[in-house]
Amino acid sequence: MKAMAGCKSDKVAGICNVGEKTAIKYLNGNLKSTTKAYKDIKDSKDLIESNMKLVDLPMEGTGKFRLNKDRMDLPAFMKLCEDYGFQSFLRDIWEWKHYVF
Repeated sequence: MKAMAGCKSDKVAGICNVGEKTAIKYLNGNLKSTTKAYKDIKDSKDLIESNMKLVDLPMEGTGKFRLNKDRMDLPAFMKLCEDYGFQSFLRDIWEWKHYVF
């Protein structure tokens, strides 16, 4: 659905005039083949294929992560943010640290 309709927040361009509802109808086989949207979807195979690389989860090349049930303390969380480049967390950490840690 996302490969057809696109996603503004992920900056994935969709097929013009095809939204989530239309894409879902198409995927469920409920979109009439006589509609313009049906034709547009059929004619957009290259875009859909390209978008699938962006929206398919997990994204190709994504590593596997092991989650620990241990409670993380603030210094460990800050190190994790530094290691993985989560700069926005480091900038905002003082605003919300008393809610989380």
